[in-house]
Amino acid sequence: MSKNLNIKNLRFISLAVLIAILSPSVAQAHTGASATSGVLAGFLHPFTGLDHILAMVGVGLIAVMLGKKNIWALPLTFVASLFVGSLVGQLGLQVGFVEEGILVSNILLGLLLLTNIKLPKVVLYTVIGVFAIFHGFAHGAEIPASVSALNYSLGFVSSTIALHGLGIVSGYIADKYSKLLNNNFYRFSGVGVLTLTLLLIIS
Repeated sequence: MSKNLNIKNLRFISLAVLIAILSPSVAQAHTGASATSGVLAGFLHPFTGLDHILAMVGVGLIAVMLGKKNIWALPLTFVASLFVGSLVGQLGLQVGFVEEGILVSNILLGLLLLTNIKLPKVVLYTVIGVFAIFHGFAHGAEIPASVSALNYSLGFVSSTIALHGLGIVSGYIADKYSKLLNNNFYRFSGVGVLTLTLLLIIS
């Protein structure tokens, strides 16, 4: 679990999340309302899709569940791959089965939380990176023509970091009070992710 997530790490994560959340305000202070509208639009975009929220929070939870360097390396891998995927989307290149890829990513994340299967590190990081590309492509392909692509990208990268942070902090708190949950927090989370993903597929 997350025995390696100490107070220093938690403070660092909390600071990163705070910076991510405040990014739209920082943009407004330095570049004006038009830049802020682009950053804010990008920041809010992941929140318009439950599939994105489930994936990003899920990655944070898995990072805590695995512990050690995974706590920062797994979310960083997702964010970097997400940005690459967004560039592909912005260039207008075609990527097949994007929605299916996003839903499959949620199913896999849910199964990882439910079963706590220890995949080889290279396999886990490759899979997380590939799935992040699908999420990033969806963000990049949907950038409104009326806003700056750079500002919009800053926005959704910031909210991605914030959602990863939410998962990490939730996992840390759950680990600290795991006895109250009979050590089943991650299993419950996996069931939740799978159930909500199933509802998305049905709908």
